[in-house]
Amino acid sequence: MTHLYLIRHGEAYSNIELDGNGTVPGLRGDKGLTPRGRAQAERLRDRLARTGEIRADALLASTYARAWQTAEIIAPALGMPIIPDDDLQEMRAGDEVDGMIERELLERYAIPDYRDTPYARIAPDGENWGEFILRVGTMFDRVTRAYAGKTVVLVTHGGVIDASIMIFFQVHTLRVPPFALYTHNTAMTEWELEQSDGFRERASGPARWRLVHYNDDHHIRDLPDHAESSPHSAAEAMEGGDS
Repeated sequence: MTHLYLIRHGEAYSNIELDGNGTVPGLRGDKGLTPRGRAQAERLRDRLARTGEIRADALLASTYARAWQTAEIIAPALGMPIIPDDDLQEMRAGDEVDGMIERELLERYAIPDYRDTPYARIAPDGENWGEFILRVGTMFDRVTRAYAGKTVVLVTHGGVIDASIMIFFQVHTLRVPPFALYTHNTAMTEWELEQSDGFRERASGPARWRLVHYNDDHHIRDLPDHAESSPHSAAEAMEGGDS
């Protein structure tokens, strides 16, 4: 049976910078984890080391700094090297705006409302909604085939985890769905690929995904001032909803 554990990165500077002072957090502009984000990732590391609940065969991570730093912190608990995977990146705004100050971004570009204009882009080389979902779905197919029957940990972003819900539940993906998700920092989402019919295993038939856990963040719930809120910066709203 194939298991995918999707882990959102810890709190990043792109999650908290306000008043137009943040930068578009791509490969150049991502400032990485805040001290609180590092503490969250350390809590997850300690939980995984203590419980041994994930017996990973592979650890993959987005190459954006906030996800990569999270993977570096939890890797010792899993005993696995980190494999970089660009397809685990959040929705891409484009190289033209990567690292741009948010205030300048808002002066030069309009941030699309993907619910109304799913085919719009922020910059000419950025992704639109459908391209993002296609990239993520193709990545899941590739990883599932490469690690069939194994357990894989994917350190990624909220938008990618949101996309997993749409893709595995076969929700229409060319438009933003009529429901909202908000994955917490360092929360774990577990998917299991099974070939069964209710409680009875069957020899043939289509494999199907089962959502085992979503938004499991018990390891940080006693941190001081633990509170998750909806995205509030333009940079976050632009990147799949919660970057």
